[in-house]
Amino acid sequence: MSKESTGYCSSKLYVWGDDLDPKLVTERLGIHPDESWRKGDRERVVRPDGSVRSLDFVHSRGCWRRAIDEERKFWDVSAQLEHWCDLLSSQETAVQELRMYGYKVEIDCYINWGPVVLISIPSDLLKKLGNLGIELSLGFYATEVLAKENSSREDEPA
Repeated sequence: MSKESTGYCSSKLYVWGDDLDPKLVTERLGIHPDESWRKGDRERVVRPDGSVRSLDFVHSRGCWRRAIDEERKFWDVSAQLEHWCDLLSSQETAVQELRMYGYKVEIDCYINWGPVVLISIPSDLLKKLGNLGIELSLGFYATEVLAKENSSREDEPA
């Protein structure tokens, strides 16, 4: 499994729930989130000067989110998933408890390797994710293709 890659994948661990308590998730997992909110909280934007602005958008469910460490962002998908499995395997009871609360535990991978991507995830890794009860989302983005499409649309007459 390669931890070096010419592509880019940024994975995040999410815990979702209507009545999600972010402090409970942090306590159970022993990991601090990069961002979290409760259902009904307003979306907030932190400005470069550190001030916070609340937006009109109200969250329809609670969320706890932790991104992969910066130095691991260029590992391939399997290496990042293996990292999350290793981390969460030591917290398997906590993950099961969160699922018993009705929370959804998910790893989301943003993948920018396009325009054509082949992702191979070993069966033992899929089994680890399944045994932990963790869902997997893969989002594929071909930035170069999207940029070309957007620029050609701008050239079209209205």
